[in-house]
Amino acid sequence: MKSTVKLAVISVLLLAYTVPCFSQSTSTPNAAPAKDGPLPSVDEIAAKSAKGSGGKEAWAKLSTLVMTGTMEIPAAGLTGKIEVYSKAPNKTLRIVTLADGQFVKSLTPL
Repeated sequence: MKSTVKLAVISVLLLAYTVPCFSQSTSTPNAAPAKDGPLPSVDEIAAKSAKGSGGKEAWAKLSTLVMTGTMEIPAAGLTGKIEVYSKAPNKTLRIVTLADGQFVKSLTPL
């Protein structure tokens, strides 16, 4: 019984990760003309992003992260919910609710 459940969980997770992803809309927005100047470096973009969201000091104070989202597997006709909880320095909990089942995986090193 235990191995059947484990096989079912592995099969669903493999299916979820191998089905191709599709964008939510196919229309292209009216984009402004491209600038002719050089593009900013990765470091410049990262610095600007960090500054706009409170600075590196504010990000360094964070010890938890919670992410939630929804997923859809059109080929299988399934929809579900994903929750990821992380706590510094190295604890993670992933909960995937798909169809009528809930699959929980804790990623804590030994």
